Amino acid sequence: KDTLNNLLANKDQLISVLKYHVFSGMIYSKDITQPIDCETLEGENLRVRPEMGVMVNNAHVIEADIKCDNGVIHVIDTVLLPTSIQRTKAA
Repeated sequence: KDTLNNLLANKDQLISVLKYHVFSGMIYSKDITQPIDCETLEGENLRVRPEMGVMVNNAHVIEADIKCDNGVIHVIDTVLLPTSIQRTKAA
């Protein structure tokens, strides 16, 4: 709850978190046959791997391959935080 409140109060950090969930290109779940690193719009990498379905860092993909006009969406079961936000949270 504290992290959410901090993000809502800090527009730049919120934008950073949102961009951390997006990367350029389209990857479908069937294409994840080995671990890959994907650079996010925020600038850090997410580790995507074929483990227990598909994992993105520590999040499970709970619904995959939702086609959209401008890409594909994979629904995950947790909010991922970029390193800069994690450090802020711990401070």
